[in-house]
Amino acid sequence: MGRDSANGILGLDEDGDALLTWRTRWQARLHRSQLRVSTVLCRQLGTRVRNPPNWSLLRRTITVHALDGVPEGPDHETGVVDAAGEVHGYPGLLVMDGSRLPAAAGVNPSATILAVAEQSVEAVIRRSGQPDWRAPEWEAVVAAAVPEDAPFAAMAARRAATAGDGVLFRERMRTPDDSVVLTLGAQVRSIDLFLADPAHPITIVGEIDVRGVVSNAPTEGTLSLFPDGRAVAMAYALRFRDDADQPWELSGTKTIRSRVPTVLLHDLTTLDTQIHPVDGGHPESRHVLSIELPDLARLGASLRGQGFTRARRVHALARFAGFFARSAMSTPATPPPTKRRQRVDATRG
Repeated sequence: MGRDSANGILGLDEDGDALLTWRTRWQARLHRSQLRVSTVLCRQLGTRVRNPPNWSLLRRTITVHALDGVPEGPDHETGVVDAAGEVHGYPGLLVMDGSRLPAAAGVNPSATILAVAEQSVEAVIRRSGQPDWRAPEWEAVVAAAVPEDAPFAAMAARRAATAGDGVLFRERMRTPDDSVVLTLGAQVRSIDLFLADPAHPITIVGEIDVRGVVSNAPTEGTLSLFPDGRAVAMAYALRFRDDADQPWELSGTKTIRSRVPTVLLHDLTTLDTQIHPVDGGHPESRHVLSIELPDLARLGASLRGQGFTRARRVHALARFAGFFARSAMSTPATPPPTKRRQRVDATRG
């Protein structure tokens, strides 16, 4: 069951009977999504989907709540009834059922239909010579809690937070002597929000191992991927707690020095880091971490799109890959620092 959009034409056939012409093919995407959702729900409930023959064989839908058909408008050229539900040209004839609603109002629409009918009754009484009339029960009306509001709000927030679908991947970086090892999982929940944010943030969770400080501790933070206005390719900001439960921070950057493919690959897999306690009670240590070729292959294999359908997952992954490729080729290269030569003047005596 779902909410489709009104797209039918109601008329009379040659015998004077009502004839509804309804096009459903253009809503094929809605019907497919309904089938996918129902399959997921049935899997959770331990049952299976059972489609009626008129749909499985004939692809004909069932309308359990017939709505619309009597549109509202200021005159007979634009609508059948006015704002009170009175038929244009027929005083005293009012329509107060679901045909007044312009589109599907959700399941079950009876409360909405009742509210529209009450509004029509109030309008008729006021037109009859009591312009200030209100129902005697009005003062006792108290807004009731609507259980559906909370899930609707939660789903609306989730939809906004995952707009465009998402991407997941994993990466592992380490120093040559394994004194620092990072094993991270990255998540982009919303490609739309990721691309719109100048920092292009990615949520990071994983584990960190720093020799002499912490062993396999959980860590979390963000990765800013090709941030706008910064001459870096990636900026990491992670937090963790050492073996003594003291808070520490790791910050690191990847910088592009050249567009030469081998150099570019090296720059995108090499992270210059600084690790230090938050309270400053320990000297800062610097490390260079890299992604070795086997880990780079695993990173590529771990890339996954997030979305309700395979097509959406592929589309999200393609958008992320396109952004990465364009940014890698357009981010300004930062040449390595050059050593200054000191000129020594020798004095001969």
